[in-house]
Amino acid sequence: MKVKAKSLKKIKNNTSYYDCAFFVNGVLSIESCHFENCSFRTDVHFSNIENCRFVNCNFSSKFCLDLGGTGITELPKEIWKLTSLTHLDLSRTEITELPKEIGQLTSLTYLNLSRTGITKLPKEIWKLTFLTYLDVSSTEIRIRNLPKEIGQLTSLTHLDVGRTKIRKLPKEIGKLTSLTHLGLVKTKIAELPKEIWQLTSLTHLSLNETEITELPKEIGQLTSLTDLSLDETEITELPKEIGQLTLLTDLSLGKTEITELPKEIGQLTSLTHLRLDHTKLTELPKEIGKLTSLTRLTLSYTAVTKLPQEIGRLTSLVELHVDSTRIVALPQHIGKLSSLTHLSLCNTEIKELPKEIGQLASLTELSMIGAKITKLPKEIGQLNSLINLNLIATEIKELPKEIRGLTSLTYLYVCDTNITKLPKEIGALNSLELLYISESKITKLPKEIGQLSSLTHLGLKESEITELPKEIGQLTSLTYLYLDYTGITKLPKEIGQLTSLTYLYLDYTKITELPKEIGELTSLNRISLRGTGITDVPEEIKHAIRR
Repeated sequence: MKVKAKSLKKIKNNTSYYDCAFFVNGVLSIESCHFENCSFRTDVHFSNIENCRFVNCNFSSKFCLDLGGTGITELPKEIWKLTSLTHLDLSRTEITELPKEIGQLTSLTYLNLSRTGITKLPKEIWKLTFLTYLDVSSTEIRIRNLPKEIGQLTSLTHLDVGRTKIRKLPKEIGKLTSLTHLGLVKTKIAELPKEIWQLTSLTHLSLNETEITELPKEIGQLTSLTDLSLDETEITELPKEIGQLTLLTDLSLGKTEITELPKEIGQLTSLTHLRLDHTKLTELPKEIGKLTSLTRLTLSYTAVTKLPQEIGRLTSLVELHVDSTRIVALPQHIGKLSSLTHLSLCNTEIKELPKEIGQLASLTELSMIGAKITKLPKEIGQLNSLINLNLIATEIKELPKEIRGLTSLTYLYVCDTNITKLPKEIGALNSLELLYISESKITKLPKEIGQLSSLTHLGLKESEITELPKEIGQLTSLTYLYLDYTGITKLPKEIGQLTSLTYLYLDYTKITELPKEIGELTSLNRISLRGTGITDVPEEIKHAIRR
């Protein structure tokens, strides 16, 4: 079929188009089409052009061919005639070889070869002088040294050779003065050529899991740098020149051998994310308080024993993680972190929280799993934005009555604690959806439990509870009820009022019979009775039995 038209918004397969103007949108997959003297007035994105020809065609802007993830093993020969092609994505394909004809695509600005089986780069690739984006990460490229011809790609802004066998960068890398992103993750590179410090436009430098052992003082020359990642390297210290990177927003040093931070760290006033977990760090310098733009600080799995009072100056801080550190107490100034939403103190030696914790008006998540904490201050009740409170495996003995002030609390975990009873004020938590008190010493629930109208999950597994109050029937939103491995001997008849109950676990309890009202649970999908002596089950729920 032949078509000749001035304005077209669609392309049909097995069609020849002459002198046509196209205004097409979206990603197109076409087959067996012929285009001659045609113009494409909008950006064109093709995912397939099998058996297609483009003769004397004009492309107003982007001409993209995205074959990523298609599983193709070789490239259609039609590609090499597309001299107007600007974007070629071959990522996640089964292609193992890039033919020399790649050099004919002289308009190409974007070339993605990541996660392919390509083992070498043809020399013709260095002729693509308009190329701004080149990604050969996670390929089977066998070269150990990046060819010096890389220096010919002077328009390049993005270069990623991560997860390859490359061991060395050529000095010609310094000619890529437009480069903003350099990815070297998980390569064998042990040192950077001095010419790399000429890349003054560089904003992102990823050196994670390389064999880099030190960062030279010249790092301070990369004044445009916003993101520096050194995770899982053998680096032991930062040079004081790190302080010259005043535009840096992300500094990641996780799982390095860093033992201390230079005081110049305080000059990084644009820093928003600082990752220091799994390092040899023992303390934070007081200059940390100058990082007033910091929103996330991770110190987990370090030997840090205390937080400096200056931490209170980090008024932009949103997340603070100090899990598995040697910290024994929080400074009073913690209360000044007015933007803090996430505070994680898991597996620390902290035994109590300062009363200033109540000043954290923005706090939504407080996690203390495995901490040595024995009690909560009454000021905890001032955290009316708190959504998630996790006290699993702590030494908490009771919840203060002030818990009633946690009006936003949605998730409460007090499993494996020393708590023996819940305060009646628990009934004031109108937003509570999930309450887990498994493996606790609690023997009974207060009648106020029935006031938790939003509760959907109630976990009592392996607790010492022996009976349920009749008010349990008021929990009309409850969908999951875990009573397995408890001392429960019978269910109250009010259980039949739980019209939303979908899952009921009674495994290995002492229950021998079910109340007839349980047959009213029409939403029940599963009732687990393993290890019980229950034999008589209402017909209405037999479909849900699991033994």
